[in-house]
Amino acid sequence: MTDEESKVKPWTHFYWDIFANTCWPFDEDVVTCGRNEGLFQYEDAELSGSHCEFSIMGGKCFLKDLESRNSTYLNEKEIEANTPIQLKCFDVVIFGRQIIVYLDENIFKVKTREDILESIDKNIENENIYNEIKNKTLIFMKGHHPRMIIKKKVQVLEKKIADAYNIKEEKLSKYDEKAAEISHLVEQHKAKIKQLEEKIAYVESEKGKMAAKIDPQIDALHAQVQELNDNYDHLEDKTMA
Repeated sequence: MTDEESKVKPWTHFYWDIFANTCWPFDEDVVTCGRNEGLFQYEDAELSGSHCEFSIMGGKCFLKDLESRNSTYLNEKEIEANTPIQLKCFDVVIFGRQIIVYLDENIFKVKTREDILESIDKNIENENIYNEIKNKTLIFMKGHHPRMIIKKKVQVLEKKIADAYNIKEEKLSKYDEKAAEISHLVEQHKAKIKQLEEKIAYVESEKGKMAAKIDPQIDALHAQVQELNDNYDHLEDKTMA
């Protein structure tokens, strides 16, 4: 995977903290959570210093327990330490007293609070945990969800603008290449014309040299012809006499 491919695409993966009732997009390819280490730190005695991490690889989100003392739970099931597990939208992650709901782009297809609760209900059997999430969904739908949709629309439009610029640059580049090709042909033709002009000048020069050499010979021949004609006329006059 290239560095470009490993980067997290904005507004694609989300971290919904139930107790804080806040929601952030992942803008890093690795997010560590713990008591005193990582991007998200919690004052929670049940957490290890560096407890678990979320990572984005190949456009997918993975959860990994970092050998924490109290483990990390995915949909109420303890996960094995140091073993990344791929997450899906509405998966519930629990570490210490923290409850996190992972969201991906499917959140933009959600229309109502009931849609969220229906999806989460499939993952959680513990009524207390379910109620904690349920109590926060109303605020989520009124506050975070509309802003997330607006952000996503802005992202889509920005991508279209970027694509349009790329298309423009690509086409301009092709025009520049064509112009350079034509310019090269023009230079080639100019060089050929210069060569022909030099040949013409050479031929004209040789023509002049040849004329300077042959014209006296022609004049001498004309003189001989004239002399012969004069002799002929003289003989003819004598004959007539």
